[in-house]
Amino acid sequence: MTNHKTTLHPDYYKLTYQAISILDLPFSVIKDKYPDNPVCLMDYFEKDIKQKGIEVWFDNESASIISCFNDDLKCVASHLIFENEKEIRKYIYFLNKNFDYDYICSRWLMPDNFLVIRTLDGLTSCMFFRNK
Repeated sequence: MTNHKTTLHPDYYKLTYQAISILDLPFSVIKDKYPDNPVCLMDYFEKDIKQKGIEVWFDNESASIISCFNDDLKCVASHLIFENEKEIRKYIYFLNKNFDYDYICSRWLMPDNFLVIRTLDGLTSCMFFRNK
């Protein structure tokens, strides 16, 4: 069972909420959800793979959130990406103070969601998913 702790940093809390709030939403809703933020709509093609994505930039937090969609254009994962490593380290500190960490599965536990952090080709992504 997850215990939600009480120490919250407002900007990190906001980003966490934004990343979670788009899970399960359709492409069309996410596309229009952030009228005051820069938004990039992406189409990815490789051989037989065709995918859509949306990146929303949050200037004040120096971070962006990228949403990933299934074949029904429903958001199945969101990636929180910070501009620099210092912000990632501060965010990890925030996570450790506010959420339980599952050492067996290597993820932070949140009500109805979980978060894993991975680095690929020098890009660190905080990936949010729904608990199934």
